Amino acid sequence: MLRSGELLAAHRSELVDLDGGHPRFDVPLKRVKKRRVIQQPLSNLAVEIIREALEDGNGYVFGSPLGDRPMNRKVMATAPRGKKHESGKATLGICELLG
Repeated sequence: MLRSGELLAAHRSELVDLDGGHPRFDVPLKRVKKRRVIQQPLSNLAVEIIREALEDGNGYVFGSPLGDRPMNRKVMATAPRGKKHESGKATLGICELLG
């Protein structure tokens, strides 16, 4: 399990063996709380999600739609429950969309 800051700032170069038998994501020590490299194995579902995320051509695995930078970490908190805008309009969250 990774913290949002460790995952969302992932660069394409940190993905290892994505097409092989042992895909993983290597989190560099500068982004890890205890300053040690984490070698996070990736499940088949994780590889599928990452491949889809890489299609945008951004330098980050989970890039922001606002430019060449990682997604904001608050995205991880608001995605499940959605967001209410000041205009009164609401964006549905993943939990509500999936039922």
